[in-house]
Amino acid sequence: MTVLLYIGFANLIGIFGFKPPTKDLNVTIALAAMSIVLVQVASIRARGAKGWLHSFIEPVPVVVPFNILDLITRPLSLCMRLFGNVLGAFVIMKLIEAVVPAVFPMIASLYFDIFDGILQAYVFVFLTIIYIKEAIE
Repeated sequence: MTVLLYIGFANLIGIFGFKPPTKDLNVTIALAAMSIVLVQVASIRARGAKGWLHSFIEPVPVVVPFNILDLITRPLSLCMRLFGNVLGAFVIMKLIEAVVPAVFPMIASLYFDIFDGILQAYVFVFLTIIYIKEAIE
């Protein structure tokens, strides 16, 4: 819940003219790393260290490299999804403000700053929850 609130508020401060922290790649990398560490800790607590290590050879030992690659791609996808969407919305808003500086930026801001920002926070937390659920099964 804390991560949801943090990402949600971090994305919403763009409304007030500040640069959203989630527009910085370092912030999204830290959030994704924290999320995957949480997933791995939950898996170790649920299965034990031996069961966690055994999960890398499931369903067959041939898939070990793919399961290890999964540890890298999940945080990378979380990081890039959040960073890309926030940066894309920021760039589009700046282009809209430059081309049509009257009323349209306010309307577009409702979507890009409020709806899209909260949606990205929800997607990040939802995927983390799915990863945890999958890890403890």
